[in-house]
Order: sequence, then structure tokens, then C-alpha cells
Amino acid sequence: MSHVRLIIGFILLCLMGTINLSLAAAKMYENPKKNVALIIINDKKLSRILDKQMNSLLVEPITQQLSYQYHVSVDNIYYEKLKAAGYSSIISLERSDIIETLAAENLDYAILIEALPFTKGYNPLDGDLYQTWMYHMHMEIIDFENNKTLYNGNFNNQAGSIGNQSKVEPMTKQMVKIVFKKLI
Repeated sequence: MSHVRLIIGFILLCLMGTINLSLAAAKMYENPKKNVALIIINDKKLSRILDKQMNSLLVEPITQQLSYQYHVSVDNIYYEKLKAAGYSSIISLERSDIIETLAAENLDYAILIEALPFTKGYNPLDGDLYQTWMYHMHMEIIDFENNKTLYNGNFNNQAGSIGNQSKVEPMTKQMVKIVFKKLI
């Protein structure tokens, strides 16, 4: 008799485990991965420097980490739609403009990153004798579902010389950390 109870108990335990797995699978099916658009806008003067690095410094780390919870789309079509609507720079865009322009795209989030033109600065100690170049990048993270801006900020770094590509890396690492913090 005790063997029968053990067998019945084991069968019930297996059934409960199967039901729990089925419920978890159904919940996962009900809540599919959310869609994220990664939109990168490059200044023409920076293209020769950043195009090669942008993929390895920004696109790959962001897509690799977000792909576990999100469908990440890195497609120029989103930027083309913004351009067609008359927007060329994300700095001047309002959140409502972005959401309205990309409303038909079935996005949950948009990460917009713009590489801005270099600016020339001067070292205050040396006056006009010592010139420095500055990299500038702007990033916005938009939540389409809740109509919120999750992040909006600028990143600046001294370049030293225009050809110095390694100066972009600290900014991109900081940007990647912010994306993870806001979306994961």
C-alpha cells in the first residue's frame, strides 16, 4: 500500500512540474521579446574614423547583451524615415517627433546615437599655441510603450589629434553601460 502511495505521489509531482512548465512556456509565448531599434547617425567628417569602429565598439556589445531579452534591429531604414520626415539630427528632435515618425515600426524602444562633428578647443594654459580636438556623441533612449525618455545625454572626449581612434572607446564603453542599465 505504501508503494502505491509513493507511486501516486511521484506521478502527481511529475504532473505538477509539467503543468508549471506549460504555464511558464505559455507566459513566455504571451510576452514575446520586445523590439529595440538601434539607430546610429554618423557625421560625414567622422565617417572615415568611426564607421570601422562603430560596429565593434557600440553595435556588437549592445546587440549581444540585449539579444537575450530583446529583438534588436540595426537598420538604416529608421534613420531614413527620420530624414524623410525632415529630421537630420537627434539633438534637435523631440521624443514625440521620434515616436510619431516611427510609430508604424512596432518598436518598444529606440536607442539613437549620433556622432557629432569635431570641435577645436584651446588649452587655457598655452593660449592659441596648443589646439585640442574634441569628440562629441549624443545618445537618447526612448520608451515607446510608456512615452518616456529613459536617457538623453552628451559624451565628450579630448581627441588629441583627429586620427586618434582610441579616444572614442571610453565614450562608447560608457554608452554601452548606460544602455544596459536602462534596458536590462
